[in-house]
Amino acid sequence: MGHLEPVSPKLSKVQGRNLPFDALAAACRIDTRNARQMKIVGLACSEIRAYFHEEVGVPDGVTPQEWEQALARAIHARANAYRERFPNAELTPIALAKWWHQVAQPPNTGRQKQVEAAQPLQNIIEEMHEIHGNRRKG
Repeated sequence: MGHLEPVSPKLSKVQGRNLPFDALAAACRIDTRNARQMKIVGLACSEIRAYFHEEVGVPDGVTPQEWEQALARAIHARANAYRERFPNAELTPIALAKWWHQVAQPPNTGRQKQVEAAQPLQNIIEEMHEIHGNRRKG
């Protein structure tokens, strides 16, 4: 039997919202009334979702909602890194998807050291565990 590539987790809305989609539209300053632009956001978000899953997987104990929140935070972090790296370029959803891996690497070093892609996820996990732990105590 052939080896199947892991697929990113099924979309899980948080309070009725697709957080990564919203994060990408906001980061790229997309007019959400423009149906064509929203389709492009959706396509790019699907690619980014797969890349993020490839980088961090789904750690044990992480809920689908926590994973979605971590992806949304990663989108904002990579959008900021994109703007730093390409200060004169427009940030579009397709551009962020295209440069997703590269903007996580230090520029102009020649090294392939990845920025901690899991850090946004780890921060979300820690925050969620603190919130859930505090609710149980209260």
